[in-house]
Amino acid sequence: MLARKCVRQRYAPSRRIRALMVDFNSMVNDCIQAGILNDCSTLRRLSKLTYGELRKYQVPSYYRLCAISKAAGILASRKKSISRGVPTKNPYMASPNLVSCYGFLITDDGKLRIPIDNRVYEEIELNRHTLEQIWKEGVKVNSFSLSGDSLSLCITKNVVDAAPFRGAAGVDGNPKGLLVAAKQGMVHYDLSKALRIRKTSSEIISSFRRRDERIRRKITEKYTRRRVNRTATLLHSVSRNVIENAKREGQVIVFAESQGSGAKRSGYMNKWTNAWQFGEVRRQIEYKARWNGIVVLRLRRSQLDRDIACPACGERLPRQRDGGQSNAVCQRCGSRIENSFLRALQLSESGWVRFAQSLPHLVVKGGAGEAMVEEGGRRPPVLKVDASKLAGSVPAGRTEIMHDRGARPS
Repeated sequence: MLARKCVRQRYAPSRRIRALMVDFNSMVNDCIQAGILNDCSTLRRLSKLTYGELRKYQVPSYYRLCAISKAAGILASRKKSISRGVPTKNPYMASPNLVSCYGFLITDDGKLRIPIDNRVYEEIELNRHTLEQIWKEGVKVNSFSLSGDSLSLCITKNVVDAAPFRGAAGVDGNPKGLLVAAKQGMVHYDLSKALRIRKTSSEIISSFRRRDERIRRKITEKYTRRRVNRTATLLHSVSRNVIENAKREGQVIVFAESQGSGAKRSGYMNKWTNAWQFGEVRRQIEYKARWNGIVVLRLRRSQLDRDIACPACGERLPRQRDGGQSNAVCQRCGSRIENSFLRALQLSESGWVRFAQSLPHLVVKGGAGEAMVEEGGRRPPVLKVDASKLAGSVPAGRTEIMHDRGARPS
């Protein structure tokens, strides 16, 4: 399996590269206009239409091919939106950038050499983090992308599945935290700090009273960028820890397929729900799992096993007649299980049953609860982890044990 990811670093383009970025932007927009006029969205036909017209730009031919390819991708996305009935406008590329998968070179002294003109090159210094990523064994740099303030390198490597797998980890959560349930136990990652950061930034932005729209936009971008950078550190720490635990325990990762509920919510509930960045956490976990050879499953609601075993005593929990609106209560030991824990358990057990049935050397009988819980067994307690203090693995000194009976995340 070929895994891809991007390595990004801050970068300020020089005058010559900035002029080349403007020409690349103009070439992409010219190709888009030609594709709209001729109703063309395929790369081959668009190349025949526009390659000769792009000769007026005094740039290396590498960038002409990449500009046509980028325009073809934009036109194909527009065509797909039109076929789905989504109203679209005529696309164009506003911010100048530069993309190429030809003609560049990573030198031995850690610099990116890109062509500027005929036999004219410019070198860009790469930082330590970028060099550590691209110089790993089996990693290949496929392309580079330059924008007004950053440099991105697309890297790939062939990944072998981290077999053998011995279980599944179900991932679910709410705006206050991320829940990971597996046969070995459950972990609750506290992400309330990310929620506070988002709330504080929103309050600061909404407090602006200056009538100068230009200044307000500039300050808003500043605080938005600050919020994104601060929350990204927390989310990356949590996703990295989830991947390390899954790789160490030999687990596949299971998510629920996102489906719109269609329920009407108040403005306060919509604001609370939109503040939860579960989509970003899932994206990070998925691409990091592919990079480490870990299988990721997505289950629909109809694929979840409704029979769930109690994590304290192994007793079957009663089915919830209200659609999961109330907490589940075990009839044997009286333990209360919150909905988030119950959904994570459902994902873990149902995902492992479906994954194990696809393997010829594993035989799974019965429901998900029988596959995951031994008779009379007791699962370990839930671990509560503060994401703001997380570094690499679960810190033993900062982990609070929550008992099974009546355990609820804060």
